Amino acid sequence: MTREAFGLYRRYAWGAAIVHPITRQPSSGFYTSYPGLSLINALSTLWTMGLKKEWAAAVNWVEKEFAYSAINGSIGSMETMTDYLGGLLSAYALSGDPVLLNRSAAVLETLLPAFHPITGLLVYKIKPSSGQLDVQWNYLSNVGFQQPELIYLSKLLPNHKAVARLPGILAKTRQTMEAAFRPFGLYMHVVNASSGEPVSSMSTLNNGAIDFYYNMLRSYVQLGREDAELLEMYAQAMSATVKAGMFKLMTSGGDGLLYVDSYDVIRRNSSLVMDRTACQLGAMLAIGARELKN
Repeated sequence: MTREAFGLYRRYAWGAAIVHPITRQPSSGFYTSYPGLSLINALSTLWTMGLKKEWAAAVNWVEKEFAYSAINGSIGSMETMTDYLGGLLSAYALSGDPVLLNRSAAVLETLLPAFHPITGLLVYKIKPSSGQLDVQWNYLSNVGFQQPELIYLSKLLPNHKAVARLPGILAKTRQTMEAAFRPFGLYMHVVNASSGEPVSSMSTLNNGAIDFYYNMLRSYVQLGREDAELLEMYAQAMSATVKAGMFKLMTSGGDGLLYVDSYDVIRRNSSLVMDRTACQLGAMLAIGARELKN
């Protein structure tokens, strides 16, 4: 199935972000500005499945065609971090192919202006070809707080000019978020990238926020479980969500299943919505419980 899907992508939309399976047309609309998004995301899958022919074709495209700095549309910092950097670095971790590491460093070099010089926080979007930024706000998940990709890259290429700036950026980001205003101990899911202060009055563990908390755990484990402060930050954040009543049991027709909602700190009410990234919540809570127990 993977070989067939990849073959159709290669035939009809090679180098595009996505292929529409019915019309067999490459990406349109929002994804037009994201070349090779599916291809780079698929690298680690192709390697793990042993699809060597498909892997070689994909890496060849990355080496010959992928130039993040030439992208002429506005790119989200989240997609850059998790899809481009995350895709390239996870594939490098599996294969050790230097092409993937070099492309990762090149992406970071272009992305550097998107880290706010005062707060260290990533802005919402960047136009790589010109460096134009959307600096006013960003979702909590996307600000680059304790981002595993950045920590990994800083260990791989500590002497690279662009990479050498990452420890300072990570420290600045952490200082900003630790000092940010948190009503009832809750982080708000939209923040000002220039100050780290909340822009919204809503706290959530769903889309736009969950990776912020998850990165506390990921980085804690990634750094050898030596940074006790990170684990304490996670524990305090989760404790605040419990005290705000964001976790609920579905007692009416739900067979006691756990549900999480969003909480508005001004209106003091809940928004009964779970969205696509809430699928990560079970894993995050399980890992958090394990680490806190240890």
